[in-house]
Amino acid sequence: MHTSDVVIQSLVSDGFWLVLVIAVIAAFRNEIRNLLNSLGSFKIAGASFELKDTRTTIENYVLLTNIMVETLTSAIRPSSWASSCPA
Repeated sequence: MHTSDVVIQSLVSDGFWLVLVIAVIAAFRNEIRNLLNSLGSFKIAGASFELKDTRTTIENYVLLTNIMVETLTSAIRPSSWASSCPA
């Protein structure tokens, strides 16, 4: 195979998947819209989040990221101590 054949094959493959994703989104746009609207407000760790306003949405994502980092850090820390202790 020549390099141009590989490039053309890659473009056709990427184009196929792009068309497929666009078709699925177009076919299920109402369901996707309803799903995203249902995710507009939720509760995590006793905190209520509403993702309606762009600015507050970004602030909430930062807060959720900090919560997840702290949770993962506290979950990883004891296991790393256990593995470093001599048996």
